[in-house]
Amino acid sequence: MNSQIIDAEKAIREIDARGRELREQTRKVYEEAFKGGKEEGKPPPDFEPSSFLLIKSYGGDIGARPMPANIPFWISPAIKVRPVGGGDPNTISAGSPYEIECEIHNRGDLPVPSANVEYFLTDPTIGFDTRYATPLGISSTWVSGLGVARTRIPFLPSSSQAGHKCLIVRAFSFLPYDIPVDDTNLSPVVDRHVAQLNINIVAQAAPFSFNIVRQPNFEGRLSFRAATLREITTAGLPLLAENEFIDGEKFAATLARTATFERTGGETELTLKPGDGGVSLFGSGKGPDLGQQKEMTGRLADALNLIASGKAHRRQFRELFRERRRMGAFATRDTLVFKTAEFGLKPGMMTAAHLSLTSALGETVGGVTLVLRG
Repeated sequence: MNSQIIDAEKAIREIDARGRELREQTRKVYEEAFKGGKEEGKPPPDFEPSSFLLIKSYGGDIGARPMPANIPFWISPAIKVRPVGGGDPNTISAGSPYEIECEIHNRGDLPVPSANVEYFLTDPTIGFDTRYATPLGISSTWVSGLGVARTRIPFLPSSSQAGHKCLIVRAFSFLPYDIPVDDTNLSPVVDRHVAQLNINIVAQAAPFSFNIVRQPNFEGRLSFRAATLREITTAGLPLLAENEFIDGEKFAATLARTATFERTGGETELTLKPGDGGVSLFGSGKGPDLGQQKEMTGRLADALNLIASGKAHRRQFRELFRERRRMGAFATRDTLVFKTAEFGLKPGMMTAAHLSLTSALGETVGGVTLVLRG
């Protein structure tokens, strides 16, 4: 036991020393950068170097959170799935080896010597919670200030992991301190450390099953909208570019008119009310009420804006983030199914639409992208 304590103390001293070394390196860089200024070799008095880890959820993502509305953030261009030795990356086959890659950005000026990157797999899901997912692995990498790095893990799927799945990746660092908003309830809408790849190739006139992760007390709406060819081909599915793309507007409109949703599983009460080209959801159960959720959404948005603008530091909102994690612990899961439309697509043709869930608070909970192939 004493030897373990000594080893732990040694490791802590080494981490502290490395931190001091990084801070000194950063100081020298900024002294050089600010030469010739009003105060020779000195940055502004309120300047504090920091890291800013980011996994992009869309092409122009700079890490501003909360994320703007109407962005299909669940098809992150930063996450790639590649079959080892060739093959179709559009679906996962049991027993076939794959490589999963994630691109990590650091938009801060302080280097991150060991950015940890976690990979999770689950069934197609709107919203996400690690308690309903399978951890696939973790990797780490150095990310320079204002730099980009990539991490990869091998993946050999079992029979239960085959088919169309949802991937989510989370990045974090303890030195410098750059961690996600929540431990289990991961939302790219409010967290730049998290990204998702949730795109599914479906057959015509076939059932499609998916999960929803939400608060027990919930009001929201599921709706369809068109997906573009650019969104699909930048989401890590290159073989789809070989197909003739048919206007997604018609596909989304047909789904909105014909899709009938059925709940096949769940942990708390949920009522589905179809109408106006979508379906409204009303949930009830033990947990924060809608008023408490609205208050938390507003307070968190204000805090994230202040942090992003440099007017505040994350440590000033420690209690707020603790409250957010306590609220996230109430998250519950439902399973829904609907039937896709018969669209008359011929071989070599495809179309696509997004199915998204928006809460009554105006926040996009998540979504799934459906690609229909002939």
